[in-house]
Amino acid sequence: MNDPTIGIIYARDRHPAAKSLTDLQDPERAALVLCDEHLPLSEALAREWEQDAHFLLYRLDADPSGDEFAFARVSKRSPFLQQLEEAGGRVRIPLLVFDFDLHVDGKKARWTPERFEQHLVALAQPGLPEPTAFYSTLHGSRLIYVLSEEVGPTEAEALTIGMIQRFAALGVQFDEQCSDWTRLFRLPCTVRA
Repeated sequence: MNDPTIGIIYARDRHPAAKSLTDLQDPERAALVLCDEHLPLSEALAREWEQDAHFLLYRLDADPSGDEFAFARVSKRSPFLQQLEEAGGRVRIPLLVFDFDLHVDGKKARWTPERFEQHLVALAQPGLPEPTAFYSTLHGSRLIYVLSEEVGPTEAEALTIGMIQRFAALGVQFDEQCSDWTRLFRLPCTVRA
């Protein structure tokens, strides 16, 4: 299995997103937008976190070779991406992530053994790809697909939308907000407030 390195953010609400390339060039501002940690996906999924921890889907390459890179939270609707590309850099996305939220009678619900078994059966239908990693959450589940090749933001969002539609056609409704390549996802085994 390809095991991409991912960026980890501990305090999502206190961790701003870079809005311009100067946010990474200014040491004070960079300290705020850079990830708290980065490590291989397999290690992040296996760790028992002593705090809340979220991960990014992307890394920022300073040059096309990918030899110089950073993990920083970025604002999708800002000049950042255009400035990065103009400077010869790019965003690379090695994985896609999907959230399933369990709803019963229109409200978020918790798993029961029966509901969870039904969910696993639905995910194992013929024609649906097997995820690289899967874990349950308090009110749903998360599926992670490591890509065979990294892609850019536009392709990642198109692939995600296509997968959401593919699953929906077979009765599995994912959160459509997963198509946002800048979205943060909570890791398993975290301590929440």
